[in-house]
Parts: sequence; C-alpha cells; structure tokens
Amino acid sequence: MQKLVGIAISAIVVAAAVFAFSHRPAPSFPESRIGPAGLIMTGIDLAGSRQVAVGDLGHIFISDDGGKSWSDAVVTPQHHSALTQVKFVDQQLGYAVGQDRTILKTVDGGLHWRTVNYAANDPEPLFDVTSPEKGKVLAIGSFGAFLVSTDGGETWQKKDAGLADAHLYAIAGSGEKLTIAGEQGLVATSTDGGEHWQKKPSFYDGTFFGAMQLSNNDWLVYGMRGHVYVSHDDGQSWKQANTAVNVAFFGGTVLRSGEIVLVGQGGAVIESTDGGSTFRTLQAGGRTSFTQVREGAPQQLTLAGESGLMVESLSSLQ
Repeated sequence: MQKLVGIAISAIVVAAAVFAFSHRPAPSFPESRIGPAGLIMTGIDLAGSRQVAVGDLGHIFISDDGGKSWSDAVVTPQHHSALTQVKFVDQQLGYAVGQDRTILKTVDGGLHWRTVNYAANDPEPLFDVTSPEKGKVLAIGSFGAFLVSTDGGETWQKKDAGLADAHLYAIAGSGEKLTIAGEQGLVATSTDGGEHWQKKPSFYDGTFFGAMQLSNNDWLVYGMRGHVYVSHDDGQSWKQANTAVNVAFFGGTVLRSGEIVLVGQGGAVIESTDGGSTFRTLQAGGRTSFTQVREGAPQQLTLAGESGLMVESLSSLQ
C-alpha cells in the first residue's frame, strides 16, 4: 500500500496525475501559441540571471526579465515527452530529464537543447539530474533508475545503485558528497561521487520528494505530509523540523539571504530562517500545487506548478 501511495503522489510531481506516466501526442496546433500558463510546469532553475523552466509536452521556457515574459527554447529533436526537472551546472551548461528516460543538454544557457538520451520503449520517467564534477552527470528516476555519463552527458550507461526498485526522486550535492531521496523514506549517501551508495537506516516511512545540500555537512530532505528532516553531521543523523503543516512538499531553494523556501501541495509555501530547524507558513491552502521554486530577482520567487509559472514577492506571501 505504501508503494502505491508513493506512485500516486509522484504523478503530481512530474505532471499532475496521469500526465506524467502516459504518452502525450504532439499538439495539433503551432507550439508558439502555447505559453507556460497553459501547461503544467514541473521544474525551474537559473542559468545566471536567466530563468529556465520545463514541463508538460516537452516544453522549455526561458525568461530574461525576471519572469515577466517567457519564450520557447528550441529542443532538437522534440519528442514531446513530459519533462520533470532541470539543473544548470553554470550559466551555459545544463541538463533536463523526463518521461521516456529523456535527457536533454544545453550549452548556451537554455536557448537550445539537444536530446542525448531517449527510450521510446521505456516510458518511465527520470526525476532528477546533477553534475557533481566536471564531465560526470547522474540521472535518477522510477524503479531505481540510475544513469551515469562520464563524457558530459553525451553518452549514458545504466548502473545499479544498490537501492532495489525504489522510486528515486531527488539527488543533491557536489564533488564527492551526494544524497539521494526517494519513496518509503529512502535516504542514501555517497562519499565517492556516486560510485557507491550507503542506504541510511529508515527514520521516516513516507516518501521524500526533495533533497538539498545546505552546506558542506548540512543536508535537508522533504516529502509527504509536511515531513522535513535536517542533518548537521553529513547525513549520519536526522532531526525532524517543525513545519506545522500536513501537506506534501515537492520543491525547494535557498535564497541569497539564506532563507530556505519549500513549496508543495495546494500552493503551500513555507520558510525557514534557522537552517531548516523550524519553518513558518507563508501560504497554505488553495487548489494549485507548486512543484518547484527559484529566486529570480532578490526576494522574488518564481513558482512552477499545475497552473504554469508565476512570480510572487516574498513579502506578498508574509
């Protein structure tokens, strides 16, 4: 039963219910007519000052004016597979992942993307991607999917991370230190750049959807029913944070000023000013879930979710 719950919730993260796990035909109308407001957007990241968002039907949108306007990036070839997450290594190099084991790569700050991995016969999604060191890229996904590239994302090999067939939702870290978070309370750490993984003793039996490295030794994981845990000893022990909410959290970021912001189910937005020990609710309730958040201009949050993309000032949520 717990696994079924995890699968159901994961659908919200990638593209709202069945959209993430079902094939989507190419639109019959010109793609230029589709804006982010008409699509489910699931991931967002920064390429310098540029904001890059990914979502349903394989669309990628970019904004150079703080999220006021968005334009289509070019994806070649475009398979229209739902995209779940996007991560940038620097201002130019970035990767996006999604359904059909799709992996895209950009080298010009998100303007143009090239498909470097696609499996039409394997419709399961990838959920996250990271590049812990130059040339090395790791992608994770459903049923224990773990793909590795050692040539900057040009070619990919399937690896066994030793985490069985659990859905792997988030990977965070840099250099040798990495953390994976997933279903049924899975938290695994690596101290050798992802070559080997140590599964941590379970401290929560619900699904984790996100992981963040706050500093060299400080980590945070978050997921179902308002559960957030923080570690200050490099993942050796975890303490539950006080969130005072009971909704799932799907995305998070650290602001330039140091606050941690998490977003999730029903439009929930919470903030921590003490390194993740406690959170206060900025917004709770509503009908539209948020899947990811990034800070564009200082104290300006760009929120991705079921209703596309929106920009809110932090002060307006307080």
